[in-house]
Amino acid sequence: PPIKNDNTNETTTTSSDNNNGEEEPRQKTSQVKISEVLKRKHTLRWVEPVISKEATVREAIALCISRKLNGMMVVDYNTSSQKTITELRQKCVGLMTSRDILRMMAEAIKSGASSDEVLDQKISAQMTPIDQVIYGRPDETIGMCRAIMAKLGIKCLPILSEGRVEGILNTRDFSDFYFDAKDRGGKKHYLRDVSQRVGLTSDTSMAEPPVFVRQNLARRHDPLYLNVGVAEFPHPFKSVDGIGSSRRNFGPQDLA
Repeated sequence: PPIKNDNTNETTTTSSDNNNGEEEPRQKTSQVKISEVLKRKHTLRWVEPVISKEATVREAIALCISRKLNGMMVVDYNTSSQKTITELRQKCVGLMTSRDILRMMAEAIKSGASSDEVLDQKISAQMTPIDQVIYGRPDETIGMCRAIMAKLGIKCLPILSEGRVEGILNTRDFSDFYFDAKDRGGKKHYLRDVSQRVGLTSDTSMAEPPVFVRQNLARRHDPLYLNVGVAEFPHPFKSVDGIGSSRRNFGPQDLA
């Protein structure tokens, strides 16, 4: 199982492959190559994270749920410059995430659109264009990609290798990298880790915000009172014929 290193605040795992039977620490999670994370993810469960450019919000929601996706590459199947089906699938035109779908629905609902109009929208209207997609590389590490995602506030990171998207990673993929199937499932681990955390009592309520948060909120609502005085002065370059941009626009006696 994972072991927490208090000195570096990094998750490491141990191995007993040596002849003496002693456990050797593996590399830190932040130093693991993205290519290893992709390999583990695709080995455990492979799904094709793509959706057609002509798809609607209705189809995107169904695809996200059925394939358990947070992000999908938007592809154009009607590109005449490609010849084979494989090449057609490689023609990416953008990125669509579950957050983008929610944003589309919220904007349509605010505008007073009906439910059918909301669900029949084309995803290409709100996708991130391919030239604006933030991506990672297989030779980069988990630490580097996590830093990029945290700084830019993105949830999904396509991994680009030689002009092809090898897959899409999210923060959960990074967290689950060192957990194998027996750590995430099975009756023993369910009883130990999950069974005592299932179910809330009927009298459960939300906690009040911390004191410093309440103080900041109170300051936002305090009215600000100002005494405002207005004084009018003649324009320095104003005459009966109009307003000039400088004194040179008028004769010597106009502003005397």
